[in-house]
Amino acid sequence: MRVNRVPDWMVRLDELVRARATEPYTWGQYDCCTLVADVVLAITDVDHLAELRGTYSTMAEAYRLLSRHGGLAVAITARLGEPLPVGLAQVGDIGISGTAAVFFGGDCWLGQADVGLTPVPAPALIWRCTGV
Repeated sequence: MRVNRVPDWMVRLDELVRARATEPYTWGQYDCCTLVADVVLAITDVDHLAELRGTYSTMAEAYRLLSRHGGLAVAITARLGEPLPVGLAQVGDIGISGTAAVFFGGDCWLGQADVGLTPVPAPALIWRCTGV
């Protein structure tokens, strides 16, 4: 399903990054999956994690949930479509680089850290935050 970016997506994305800058890693609230879902929500107003929010609060629960959805890559593909080469990445697009991460332009990929966000290596494939 392809959706459009909301008109003020850049402001909303900036606000999200600022809000998460001091938040500690918390399963179900501030983890890699909520990061990418929150970014997509800020950019498109579509919450792909809506039915799963509040359903896990530990690493074991998160992994069981991901397993039921076929793993992280399969779950992202089911919501955003087939992955694309990383060279096509646009700000807000999603990748997996050991963890789910978000593209912020240039060479900047950020993932959830113990506190706030941290740079991560560029992934091989990405998913368009607006779907394809």
